[in-house]
Amino acid sequence: METESAIRSVNERQLRNTRRKIVAVRALIQQSLEEDFPYSQGKSLLESIDELLGTRETAICRADPLASSAVVNTLCQVSQQTISQHLPLVGFALRSTNIRNAFELYAPLLHIVRKALGVEANLVISSEWEYSPYTLIPPRIGGKHFVLIGLPASESENALVAPLAGHELGHNVWQEEELERVYTPRVKEGLERAIKEQYWNEFARHFPHVGSKEQVSDLVGQQVWARPWRWCMRQLQELFCDSVGILLFAESYLHAFAYLIAPAIGVERSPLYPSISDRVAYLMRNAERMGLNVFQQYPNHFQPDKTLDGDAVRFLLKLGDEVRSEFEDDLFGEAERIVAGWNLPPHDPEEVGEIYDSFTALTPAPTASSLANIVNAGWNMYLSGFAEWPKFAENSSESTKAETVLNDLILKSAEVFEIERMRETP
Repeated sequence: METESAIRSVNERQLRNTRRKIVAVRALIQQSLEEDFPYSQGKSLLESIDELLGTRETAICRADPLASSAVVNTLCQVSQQTISQHLPLVGFALRSTNIRNAFELYAPLLHIVRKALGVEANLVISSEWEYSPYTLIPPRIGGKHFVLIGLPASESENALVAPLAGHELGHNVWQEEELERVYTPRVKEGLERAIKEQYWNEFARHFPHVGSKEQVSDLVGQQVWARPWRWCMRQLQELFCDSVGILLFAESYLHAFAYLIAPAIGVERSPLYPSISDRVAYLMRNAERMGLNVFQQYPNHFQPDKTLDGDAVRFLLKLGDEVRSEFEDDLFGEAERIVAGWNLPPHDPEEVGEIYDSFTALTPAPTASSLANIVNAGWNMYLSGFAEWPKFAENSSESTKAETVLNDLILKSAEVFEIERMRETP
């Protein structure tokens, strides 16, 4: 049996080590706070994390070394989990200060975020070393709601990819609206029904240990279709996010999506995403539903995904795809209802044309009702091959300069838009 002295010695070491780790992170945060933050939310994120770590440090300092090892270990484990969960956010906030970020887009995007999630929401946009945009969704830190969007470092200055932030915002909206809870029982019911009514013979061939249709609904069957259920739920979330992106940014979301993804990355399909052909078909279908100008050749930009290995896995993926497709129309309708509640200005092709004319004259748009209209005009200019700028269009060596000029025009127009919006806000 361990002596009281031995227990105290181990506990003291655990507490000392844990406090040292907390202090190291807090020191890093204090150093990071000395950086020049272009907007306050990045600094607010760091301050909220530091406050949380401060409470953990206080608890460690007050802990009794004579308490049981289980109590001390739990206390130290909670602190270490806090460090593990929040250290990436410290790095995220620090990278948000990088000059390669398009800071001119920040305020218009923050306006959209607060329309979607409430006026207390905080936005942090970071330049990341991953090629695919992504979002981190931490729990509220110090009671504050943070939306964290990472864009590829090589594209973070490119205003034309701004619509992809709409997709990342969609993940936050999915969580805020608790859509996982809404669709979970419906997807489970759909999977059981599909197995019993459409795919029983194939299902039984791959999984003979599920001996009857009745067992599909019990624990034996559930262990099999748990995977396609998880895949289906994640795929629905991705399509919901695509819905938010196209509802917010119209055609420019399609263009930005193709720009970053097409023709393909060349890896096998992830079960967490719809196939690229299904995803593109979903976007096309809903673009037409919205009355947008859709290029019929748009799907030709994309190469089919590579198939997964394993007959059973391919069957489960097919099963999940089948059930997911049942909810796609309903899902887009849900996104339409939610986005309509934000009361953002509608897509205006006429205004897009006026902004395009301003760009043709090499001037920022003097007036605009939305960031989406500005970016759509920018994409129209880009896709025209800069036909309105003969100096650039005729000389291929000047094409890069044309892209830089267009990017500057979009960013300056976003600045003017935000100034005008602030002047009109009481």
